[in-house]
Parts: sequence; C-alpha cells; structure tokens
Amino acid sequence: MAEPAEQEQRPAPGRARHGAADGEHQHAQRHRRRRALPGLVADLAADPVLEKEFPDTFFHPRRATTAAALRRGVARGDIRPGADIDLLLDMLASTTYYRVLFGHLPVTPGLAGDVVSVIMAGVATDRWRTVHEAHS
Repeated sequence: MAEPAEQEQRPAPGRARHGAADGEHQHAQRHRRRRALPGLVADLAADPVLEKEFPDTFFHPRRATTAAALRRGVARGDIRPGADIDLLLDMLASTTYYRVLFGHLPVTPGLAGDVVSVIMAGVATDRWRTVHEAHS
C-alpha cells in the first residue's frame, strides 16, 4: 500500500498527468467554451423553439435549485431576510458567463468561491460573519 504522500501525488484514477499536454488540453477546453457560448446565444436569438426549450430544460431548473439553496441560507440565518434572491442568482452566475463570453479573464478553480465571498460580504448576517471569521 502506498504512503499518503505518494497517494496525493498520483493522478486520479483514469487520469494520467502529462504536463504540457494537460496545459494544451485545458487551453483547448477554454477555447471550445469561448466559442460555444456566443454560438448558443446566437442560436437562442435565431431559433424560437430553442429559445423556449433551453431555458425550460437547462436554465430555469438550475436557477430554481440555486434559489432554493439561497432561501435555505435565509432560513438558517446566514443571509439577510429580504435579500433579493433574483439579484443574487444573477450575480452568482454572471461572472462565469461574462468571462466565458468575452474571454478577458480565465474561469479559475477558485472563482466560484471568490464570487460567493464577495456576495456574502454584502448579504451575510452578523451571525454568519461571526462563525466564518472565527474559521478564517
């Protein structure tokens, strides 16, 4: 059995490390996402059926689950009562869409956490701040 330090250095099952090849793969993925989102936006504008089906199938269900999570945060006392849930939903998603659409900055592994931290700085309750500042 491998030591813990050795296990941490191993790639995930089914995923080999290839150094430069990994970097090229990540660049290709970013490039595909960069092309896919503008194409999707154009297709949504041009196709009335897709314009209806896409939000119903993908956009609204995901937004609903995230809204439910935010409402649980309000109920738990983490987010201020009266916080604008629709605005929070738009703020949570827009940074990623904006970066993918315009390609001016990368979508990094820490981006979601950074966005949540900024949002919580504005809507968190004192109780949430006390708990999370104690763990920082």
